[in-house]
Amino acid sequence: MAICPRCGHKLHIYDWKPNCPECGVNMVYYNSNERLLSETEASEIEHARFQPKVDRAKASTIGSPITWVRLVCSVLVLAVFLIVPLAKVNFTLPVSGKIDVTMNGLNFFTFVTGIDTTALMAMLGVKVFKKALIFLAISIVTLALSVVWIFVSLIALVASLGPKGKQRNIFNHSFQIVLTVISAVSFTLFSSNMALALPYEGSLGWGVAVYLLFFFILLAIDIITAVKGIEVKYTPCLIGGIPGDEYFKMVEEGVSDLEIRKKMVSILTEMQEEFRIRDAEARAKAAAEEEERRSRRKK
Repeated sequence: MAICPRCGHKLHIYDWKPNCPECGVNMVYYNSNERLLSETEASEIEHARFQPKVDRAKASTIGSPITWVRLVCSVLVLAVFLIVPLAKVNFTLPVSGKIDVTMNGLNFFTFVTGIDTTALMAMLGVKVFKKALIFLAISIVTLALSVVWIFVSLIALVASLGPKGKQRNIFNHSFQIVLTVISAVSFTLFSSNMALALPYEGSLGWGVAVYLLFFFILLAIDIITAVKGIEVKYTPCLIGGIPGDEYFKMVEEGVSDLEIRKKMVSILTEMQEEFRIRDAEARAKAAAEEEERRSRRKK
């Protein structure tokens, strides 16, 4: 049930008029200036709290040359996975015949889906072949997880200057290095076991080294930025004319709302006076320039 903001009278459903039936005050406009000031102050407080997060996100991604390099490398490593040769395999299945392909991220799934499953099932009875498939599964899963972690790392870059952001970046890129190494080792073991079961030739491509190199570059940048730090250019935020840091400090120190409002009024009055003076000077300058143009026309 609504109440009158002035006298606290409980309003009923039939009290539809804007005036309170008890004290007669217009409830729509009662204390409207105070409410407007409170809403404006709340909006400025929210902006002052959110803007530093935006400033830190910008600084951690595009705030300096080294963060630009990190961002570019974080994107390029995905292109490396998709384009460069990661592995080369050449083998012959009993039914499907010879398969000779250089794999990268773009054609990997096409290659896997194109293998005759009937031929694979027929060879599952061979112990060495089973072992080879286990290593292949480990290699595929760890490589896929390293690719997923590229997107995780990109998202984490935005929060690099947040709580534990530097440690998180170092962990993410270290984890990607470990995953890539496990995938490469597993593929090598897969190839050695496949050679015992089939006429098989397989080797890692040079793209694995490039893929791994990007993660080492990113890890090095993470360590450098963690040690040296990243400069953040904070956007000045005002709350009722008071700088945001000063306002929050006053609130923490327990300064009363009345004292804060008095300071706001004082600062805003000074700002208004400065604006009036600058406006008067601008008008005077414009008038002088206009007068000078008129005198030139008369001559």
